Formats: sequence, structure tokens, C-alpha cells
Amino acid sequence: MINIDATLAQAIGHHNARHFADAVALYRQVVAVAPEHFDTRLLLGSALNAMGDWAEAAAHLETACGLEPENRDAALLLATALGRLGRDEDAGHAYRRAAQLAPDDEDAYLKAAEHLKKAGDVPGAVKALDALIARDPRHHQAYVELGRLASHAWAFDKAELAFRKVIELAPDHADAHLQLGRTLIVLSRFGDAQSVLDKAAALAPGDYSPRYFQGRARQLAGDWDGALDCFRNAMSINPNAFKAIVKSLEWSPTGGVLYLNLDQLRDDLSR
Repeated sequence: MINIDATLAQAIGHHNARHFADAVALYRQVVAVAPEHFDTRLLLGSALNAMGDWAEAAAHLETACGLEPENRDAALLLATALGRLGRDEDAGHAYRRAAQLAPDDEDAYLKAAEHLKKAGDVPGAVKALDALIARDPRHHQAYVELGRLASHAWAFDKAELAFRKVIELAPDHADAHLQLGRTLIVLSRFGDAQSVLDKAAALAPGDYSPRYFQGRARQLAGDWDGALDCFRNAMSINPNAFKAIVKSLEWSPTGGVLYLNLDQLRDDLSR
């Protein structure tokens, strides 16, 4: 029979020195004789997470959560392992549990929403973000994610409101201006989109995306010369923007093909 306290102390020493394989071997010895020893299960799961052995880590951490359901560290470590395994629904619920146990951990709410969205549980993701906003009404990143969720669900009116709230809270948030501009394009409000995208371009001078979407808005409004100017600006920042531009110029708002000759298009954009 091993001395549990001495073995665990030795394992923790290896763990703290980042000798995870040695720590794991000793933790397993303790678990073999004391399967309900919470600290060992937790530390074993943590070490296995660090080694990238997500499946075994999740198994031990699920046991740890069963032993002490109110332990926030166990819930968070389990959520991490489940996320790495691609078990997004389970990871999302584990992150929500971690957030309930430690309401100050804002990242847990965001992670919960991220994984629940991946799992296709949009209402669950919204609930996680709503809980974060209820705790911190000025948490602009929560509104960013709400806007993205609304766009994902084709609820563009709600997306507009969310992105406008971000801009109210963080006026220099370049991505919020970009996402709002994209949303306004979908809503066929091309003039409003231009104004918002102008701001996005000013806030992110090294990003070609605002210029590309400026071109998209002008194209859909029927301003082809203006669209080409914007697309040229996008390509001056990143030549790879050409692929997105080609896709935009394949169709007009009425469904007619605009360009069939890519060489001609390259010439027009290079002028």
C-alpha cells in the first residue's frame, strides 16, 4: 500500500516542475487505491490536459465534478478538455456551469456561447451571453457575439441593434463598424453601410475588408466605378482580396453576370 500523502506530494512537485508524465504516473498510483480522492482526480486531469491527452483528462475531470459539483476549477478544466475533444455541446454546458460557480469569470460565459454556437444551440449561446450582460451591461464583447449569433440566425435587425450597442460602448471598435456595415448591406441600406464602413476603414487602415465591403455596397447600389475604386484600394492592401472581389462581381443585384472575362477584370482593377 502506498503512502497517499507522500505520493501525492511527490506528484505535485513533478507537476509544478512541468514534468507532467512523471506526475501522471504518481497520480495514477493514488487513484488506483483512492478512486474518490478529489484532489488527485483534479490534478491528474490538469496534468493530462497539459499533455494534450484530452480524452483521459475528461474522464478524470468528470469524476472530479461528480465528487465536488460546486468546484469551479474542476468544471473549467473539464470544459477545456471537452472543447479540445470537439464535444462542443458538453463543453458549452461545462463552461456555463463554471460561470455559474465563478460569476466573475467573464471568459467562461464567452466560451460557453462559442461552443454552444458550434453545437448548433443558438438559444443556449444567447442565454450565456445574456447572463454575462446581466452581470455587466457594458460588456461590449458580449454584444459583438450576440450580433454574430443574430447574423448566423439571419436575424439581421437584431444584429444591427447589437453592433450599434457595441459602437455605443466602444466607439473605436473597428470590427463592430465592419460587422454593422456588412449587416446594413444585407438589409439593402447601402448609403448607411458606406458611412459605417468609412469609419471601419479609418480605424483599421491595414485591413482590406472595409474597402472590400465598401465596394460591395457601391456595387449593389449600382455605382460600378465607385465599386472598382474601393476594390482597388482593397487590393492595394492585400492582393488576395481579388478572390473575394471576383465572387462579388459575378452577379449584379438583378442577377445578371457582370464579368465573364477575368483578364478584363484584372485590367479594370489595375487601372
